[in-house]
Amino acid sequence: MKITNHITKHITKYAIYIAVISLPMLNSCGTKPVNTKYGSIEMLSAKKITAKSNETNPNPEYLSSNMKIKFKSNSNKATVVVKVRMQTDSIIWLNVSYMGFPVARGILTQNSIKYYDRYNKQYFSGDYSVVKELLGTELSFNQIQNLFLGKPIVEVTKKYKSSINENSYLLKNNRNSISKNIWFNPINFNLEKQSIGFNKNSKSLKITNNNFKLIDGKYNLPSVINLEIIHESTASVLIENRDVKTKTISSFPFKIPSNYTETSHTKHN
Repeated sequence: MKITNHITKHITKYAIYIAVISLPMLNSCGTKPVNTKYGSIEMLSAKKITAKSNETNPNPEYLSSNMKIKFKSNSNKATVVVKVRMQTDSIIWLNVSYMGFPVARGILTQNSIKYYDRYNKQYFSGDYSVVKELLGTELSFNQIQNLFLGKPIVEVTKKYKSSINENSYLLKNNRNSISKNIWFNPINFNLEKQSIGFNKNSKSLKITNNNFKLIDGKYNLPSVINLEIIHESTASVLIENRDVKTKTISSFPFKIPSNYTETSHTKHN
């Protein structure tokens, strides 16, 4: 019995020793630098990539912009100008003009959506369930905010796997018939593009960020955002950011005219 205990102790001791000296080797597996058009790039985990991106590309507390938005589908197309005022994580204020005429104004908070339509003299006040009714997919305040800021519209969790693809860091998560992909620039960690695909119904969304500009010497923001939406038909949205500022915004004026009627946006409308 004593001999057996002695052998067991030695086996345990050597097993721990092997585990300790092997751990750095295991951690280094897959971290061999990869040659890209930017040069040799070190492989990083999804957690490190998102941390680097958040560190080098912080969100401004305030943002204002004049956005020229071009919408195109199989059946129609339109171009509007949207003045945006935003207080990060709190308020998004939108003023929409068409051919130089103001047509709508809206204000979004974490839990509510309100807007009024000047042309039809109608208003809406409700929550984000209206987005699913209108677009067929859920969309939150944070996702809309991150779209404007050039950030991921999905939360990056430990379930994401990282690799190097198309000269960029690729974060990938394929679960529950949903494919999520996010590409980061390996030098400045700007988010270059992201896509979400629903395998069951072939619905997909692809967002591409281009022409990043350094605002106020601190904030890297895309000046061009391109969305491609596939759901029964194909639609595209091109957002051109102009006159972007990050100065403090003191007001978000919004008042529904008393003579406007409420619209519910039910599926029967």
